[in-house]
Amino acid sequence: MHSFYKMETYNKKLVLHLP
Repeated sequence: MHSFYKMETYNKKLVLHLP
């Protein structure tokens, strides 16, 4: 479950970095 949460955060960070 912790891994899933980390993945979600990572994905959100990627989206934020996208133009």
